[in-house]
Amino acid sequence: MNAIRLLPILALLTFTGLATATTTDENEVRTTVFRSLSETDREVVLGNLQHLLESSIDEALNEIRSQGGIRPFAYIGDYEGGGRFIRLSTEQQVPPDVAAHVIQKTVVQGAVNGTLIASLLYVTADGADAPLTEELLDRFRNELAAEGREIQNVRYLLIEMQHLAGLGVLHVVPYWQEGGEWQIGNAIQQVIEPRLHNLIKSMLETGTASQNEGK
Repeated sequence: MNAIRLLPILALLTFTGLATATTTDENEVRTTVFRSLSETDREVVLGNLQHLLESSIDEALNEIRSQGGIRPFAYIGDYEGGGRFIRLSTEQQVPPDVAAHVIQKTVVQGAVNGTLIASLLYVTADGADAPLTEELLDRFRNELAAEGREIQNVRYLLIEMQHLAGLGVLHVVPYWQEGGEWQIGNAIQQVIEPRLHNLIKSMLETGTASQNEGK
C-alpha cells in the first residue's frame, strides 16, 4: 500500500490536521463519548480503526483501479483483534444503496450480538452524490490544481469508520480516470456522528425500559 494514501488516524487524538466539515462545537458533541475515555483507551480505539483500515483498503483500491468502482462492502473488527469482510454474493444484483443498507443491518446485528466492536463501510459515489461539504471539495480541487491538473468527473471512495467506543470517522479518497487509467488521490478524514455507538446505546436503553415496564 502506498503510505501517502492513508492518513494517520492517531492525529485524531488532538484533531490536528483533521479536515472537518463541522464547527468545533459540533465536533465536540460528536466526540463526547470518545473524549471521555482515558488517553490509553483512545489510543487503543484509534489503533484498532487504523489496523482495520490498513487491512481492508487495498481491496477497494484494487477494485477501483481495475473497474472504476466497487460493490459496497464492510470490514468488521471483533473483540479479539480479528477482522473479516461482509459483502453480498455476486448473485444478489441489487442497487448499491440497497446493498449498503443490507450490509449495515448485518453490522448492527453483529454489534447487538457482541461479535464486533468496529466496522468500516466501503462505498463509492460521484461528486454530486458524495456527502462532502464545499470546503472539502475545494481542498481536493486545490490539491489537484497545485499538481497542474484539471480533472473532471472526480469520484470518491467513502469509508465510514464506526467504533462502539463512540467514534465516527469518514475517510474520503478521490479518484479519477486519466490516460485510460484510474488514478487515486490523497485522502482526507473528517469526524462524523458515531452512529453505531448511538444506535446500539439507544437499542439497549429501549430494551431495558421495556423490561422494567414488564416487571
